[in-house]
Amino acid sequence: MKRRHLLGIALSIATVALAATGCGGGSSSSDTAPAMSKAEFAKAMDDLCSSATASTSGLGEVQGMEDLASIGPGYLAALEGTVDDLYDLEPPAEIEAQVDDYISNTEKLIDALGGLIAVAKQNDSEAYVKLTESAGPKVQEISTAVDAAANAIGAPACTAAGV
Repeated sequence: MKRRHLLGIALSIATVALAATGCGGGSSSSDTAPAMSKAEFAKAMDDLCSSATASTSGLGEVQGMEDLASIGPGYLAALEGTVDDLYDLEPPAEIEAQVDDYISNTEKLIDALGGLIAVAKQNDSEAYVKLTESAGPKVQEISTAVDAAANAIGAPACTAAGV
């Protein structure tokens, strides 16, 4: 029973990371593109989430430590790359705080997923169990914040439920 819970936490980290893959963005210093409206930004964010989800659909499902070690890096790379690309989007002022929250929390999820993948690659099940037990509640808290920001922005495809 405890092992199933731990696998659920690992899967939750990977799922949330995937949900966040296509989302984020932040203030851009570019003066060449006009700011998007809230609706335009939300649509662009949703489109990016859908695209990122599609790009990782062939990776497979994380069922445990071995899967996370082998396919987790693909999810992580997609997440990092998409977040990097989204910094080019210019959010409107009315949702800039939510976009900043989204980015900040997504970066925390990237760190958590990266740490879990590193331990999984070492094939150290004791360290893996300890990390999932300690990180699980914090990851759930961060995931809730990511979803709240995505919903406030109007990008439901960028929530865990939207994946």
